[in-house]
Amino acid sequence: MNVKVSPIACKINNVFIHVSDLKTSVKWYADLLGLSIDESTVKSPVHNIPVTGETGLTLDDHTFDPGFMLAPSSHVLFNFLCRGY
Repeated sequence: MNVKVSPIACKINNVFIHVSDLKTSVKWYADLLGLSIDESTVKSPVHNIPVTGETGLTLDDHTFDPGFMLAPSSHVLFNFLCRGY
């Protein structure tokens, strides 16, 4: 069998979520995930949500991209792994 070697790992490194209000979005995700966030550390244009595991979660408000138009997706972009209760 011929194996092709790629410099890219077969893993997702980070998920970027485009938001219109960074501080409000950080608070919403922190509340959803049960995290404590020091809101004074939230600075535009991006904030990394402290998730566990290999895949990061970054919120991006595109402050430095004045031409960016936020267009909410009509389909699922990712999902969270949930514990059974």
